[in-house]
Amino acid sequence: MHVGKWTILGALWFLGLNRAQAQELGARSLGAGETGRANSADPGSLMRNVAAASLDPRYDVLAGAGFGPDKTFHLHSMALDSRTSQVTMGLRWYRTTDTLALQGDDLPGWKDPDDQLLDPAEHQGVGLVFAYPLLDRRLSFSISGGYDWKIGERSGKSGGFNFGAGTAGKPIPSLTLAAGFHNMLLNGFDSTPRELDGGIRWSPGDFLGIEVDGVVPVEKGLLWKEARLGAGVEVGIVKLVGLRGGYLLDGGQHNVTAGVSFLSEYAAIDYGIQFALGDELHLWHAVDLRVFFGSVVDRSE
Repeated sequence: MHVGKWTILGALWFLGLNRAQAQELGARSLGAGETGRANSADPGSLMRNVAAASLDPRYDVLAGAGFGPDKTFHLHSMALDSRTSQVTMGLRWYRTTDTLALQGDDLPGWKDPDDQLLDPAEHQGVGLVFAYPLLDRRLSFSISGGYDWKIGERSGKSGGFNFGAGTAGKPIPSLTLAAGFHNMLLNGFDSTPRELDGGIRWSPGDFLGIEVDGVVPVEKGLLWKEARLGAGVEVGIVKLVGLRGGYLLDGGQHNVTAGVSFLSEYAAIDYGIQFALGDELHLWHAVDLRVFFGSVVDRSE
């Protein structure tokens, strides 16, 4: 009973940590198996896919919210401009509140083994990204930087600066490849783990997109047992409505996802939901409002 209790608490902490990472990807990504790193049409994935986003000329702003277990509530906003100059630039801010059990070094020495100490916390971060497309927007390189911090009722204050780099390319118009190395600094801040990720996306037209993404944490080596693999599909059933679905294998945890978009000429509302399967069903929800300025491509996804 003692082992089972702490196994469950550890699993909840692991899911909560990965929520902070997944929230870098937005509602479209959540509904498509947490893919999107190779999706040039998704500004919600700004911190992970700015190299891919720079392959298409666009000027978008986005605001969104998400919520799930452990009293998690998330807000974010971002802006992306890959149209007005050769250099693509993006800005991002987020704020997340949650209540998780204390783990590891945060546990006090006097704690009774059977007591569960909860830590209501606020997480925030700001980020700035740049990308430079080449070869008539067939290849791009990016850099990103940001500062993230946490204020926990029991764990106190922590935070740190980090940066990353990425690349994306379109060998043919319907195929996008992307890869990145994120949070290169091992600054001791758990909310910004060092990771390698990549994605491959096939979009034969404006009404279909299929993507597979992978993420591997990196410490002294690659942590394959904690790797995440997602697959998603996006289909435009009519010009103003898009549907998506996906699957995510997250460190041995199985997740099923779904989503929908309602689009107009100048804006879109995206909704995504994720079901974490197991002994208990955990649900995550996210909704984003996107506003377009100027010419936009691939709007039906």
